[in-house]
Amino acid sequence: MGMSTGGGGAGHDTPTSTINTTPLVDVMLVMLIIFMITAPLMSSKVQVELPKATYETESEEDVGNAKVVISVQNQAGVPVYYWDDELIQWQGVIDRLRVTALRNPQPELRIRGDGSVRYQAISEVLQQARRIGVRKVSFITHPEE
Repeated sequence: MGMSTGGGGAGHDTPTSTINTTPLVDVMLVMLIIFMITAPLMSSKVQVELPKATYETESEEDVGNAKVVISVQNQAGVPVYYWDDELIQWQGVIDRLRVTALRNPQPELRIRGDGSVRYQAISEVLQQARRIGVRKVSFITHPEE
């Protein structure tokens, strides 16, 4: 807040107080510029091409490690789950994940997701595995052509 003592003549000896708005205007202009730059970045309408998965062959040390494969298949819009090629209900997946998490050493969980299955079905498997305590999770993909 600035204070002006008025003009320099007789009768102008009383101080007048005024608010200096210059810093306020400067801050507002900086914020306006920041919002103008960041607002387009927050838009969800941006079209992106998701990255392609790369295929890695198993190394010699991976061959001996225990693995569990959960396959999620789309059948008439409904996800169907397989545990190492055995058809299983969703509650069975959760029960077997609990048993798997308690094993020592803990086997790696590999998820094979059908390309036409909804992402929600794969996400549910990942969330349950994380909640239960499975530490090693990976995806099985086809190699790029």
